[in-house]
Amino acid sequence: MEGKKLLGWMKQGWSKFVDPERELRIRNGAALLNRSLASNKRNFNLNAALADADVEPDDRGAVCETVYEQCVDRACRDLELSESEARTLGWVAPALQLPAETVQRIHSQKGTAVFGSLLAEAIVDGKICPDEHRRLESVALWAGTTVRDLVKQSFASTGAAFLRGIFTSAIDDGALLHDEWRNYLDCAERLGFTKEEAKALAQPYAQPFVEHVLADAKSDEKLSAHEEKSLLWLLDQFSLSASFRRYVAAEVGELRLLTGIQEGRLPVLDGFKGIELRSGEFVHFHGNAQYSQERRRQSGVVTQQFSGTVTITDSRAVFTSTLKSFSLNHSSVISIGAEPRGLELRTGSKGAGYYEFGDDSKLATAIWRTAVGRANQTIVERSTGQPSRHIPRDVRQRVWQRYGARCAECQSDQYLEFDHIVPVARGGGNSDKNVQLLCRRCNLKKSDAI
Repeated sequence: MEGKKLLGWMKQGWSKFVDPERELRIRNGAALLNRSLASNKRNFNLNAALADADVEPDDRGAVCETVYEQCVDRACRDLELSESEARTLGWVAPALQLPAETVQRIHSQKGTAVFGSLLAEAIVDGKICPDEHRRLESVALWAGTTVRDLVKQSFASTGAAFLRGIFTSAIDDGALLHDEWRNYLDCAERLGFTKEEAKALAQPYAQPFVEHVLADAKSDEKLSAHEEKSLLWLLDQFSLSASFRRYVAAEVGELRLLTGIQEGRLPVLDGFKGIELRSGEFVHFHGNAQYSQERRRQSGVVTQQFSGTVTITDSRAVFTSTLKSFSLNHSSVISIGAEPRGLELRTGSKGAGYYEFGDDSKLATAIWRTAVGRANQTIVERSTGQPSRHIPRDVRQRVWQRYGARCAECQSDQYLEFDHIVPVARGGGNSDKNVQLLCRRCNLKKSDAI
């Protein structure tokens, strides 16, 4: 078979070399055959028309093929093949006595070209509507294939680039609406991509986007119902790694817990045996802590540090260490100040000083603050004059873009958090200049250094 193709190609090339006027004869013969087709229609007789056109025997196949190609070009001039045009071509090909493989080759070549033009026209607005999809299917069917196979064979890069463009445009504002995701999947399906293939195309952008949404949710240390629903929906839509999904789920769980605590719902540690509890007393937190206490001496201020544990109940906090232990009733707390790794207490008696909790700082601080508020029959609220930790959405978006979704210190693209360069507790505001993007590790390092 390959040998026949090679001989045919050599014969055609040799004919052009020894007979340079052959192409002109073929064009002229095709023009005369076209006139005969137009005038005789169904009564067209190929042999008579070839004889009248004085077409040489060696040129007959090329002339008939040229005529059919011109008929196809006219039918597809408007980038659509109507039923009547398809029927006309259906009798022209046998009338010209063209081999089935020749007809299929012409249909495939012309159909691919028309499909490409239709596809380019369809994707201009970032959508493929049902009518555009119908036209693509019609052309693909006439070419003897399907939209999926045609895209895979000839327009894979175009289709993939188009879909990626739809997805990146949809998430450019830091959010993905359900309608935007549905449009993306619909366009992918109409181009012949499966749902899993469409998700794979979005994969390089999906994880950084979810990280962005998560960082937005964590920026004020509160999780709204809408934020949680959005994050869980995104995890359900994208094909993300199991480790990343566990990380996001853990962060959402922590945010949900912190939000509940700020709203007055404290966790209870059942069966706790670390200290002697009073009757009816509930334990809300127990963890390692370092207590720092300042003492005035004749030589100056001396800071004493003690490593131990803090247990927070509904009525008091108990610090326990080998060198110093005490119980502090919530009612004696005058004020609670936020610190990078814990909090500062001012009291009417013992227990005043700094408490650092390391990785448990957010949880311990939130629980202690709320426990004091509940003991005093009020949830402690931020005073009007105190700066808010909430970073506006437009600021978060600009900061995310400025740092390219990477940590300002180590360039990591995971476990990202919005950070106040100058802490809110020390007068820092929420402007672009005072907000940066840090990974959790660098954020903790920074807290250690403050």
